[in-house]
Amino acid sequence: MPMNDEYMTYDFRKHRYILTEKAVFEEVGINLNDITGGNVTDKNLFLKRVSSDVYSYLLEGSRSPDYIEYILAVDTDLRATVQDMLVAQAEYTLLNGAISMFAGINLAKGTAVDIYKLRDERKVAEQVQSEANKILPQYGFCLKYAGTLPTISPSVKHKGY
Repeated sequence: MPMNDEYMTYDFRKHRYILTEKAVFEEVGINLNDITGGNVTDKNLFLKRVSSDVYSYLLEGSRSPDYIEYILAVDTDLRATVQDMLVAQAEYTLLNGAISMFAGINLAKGTAVDIYKLRDERKVAEQVQSEANKILPQYGFCLKYAGTLPTISPSVKHKGY
């Protein structure tokens, strides 16, 4: 079952882990209070955006997003991987901005940029891409696997996670 600790909490409504401020401070070395002026709403929005970017990347193109979401939530052996990806994405976002939100206009040149190429290639940190494409030995596939995986029964889906 999903669990909370001082570095990650589980959002039962969105069905994903979210980093804590402490994790960002200890792992990235940046105090979110310095960036947000202590605004709790802004800090929470930043942490949720980081989580959303990682989970969106992992689930896009998946034929079995419910199963990937399920194992990320309940497999305690994957917690470290999830945390590493979220930390890498937090650092990436702090250094580069929220690329997933870019409009696709190069203001300096007054030209349009291929927004799909921009977002897809640079939406997540390289470490997120690397971790997502590693084969999980206990499953025999990676988190970005695009094939068909076991189905989560509707009677079990989102029950306790």
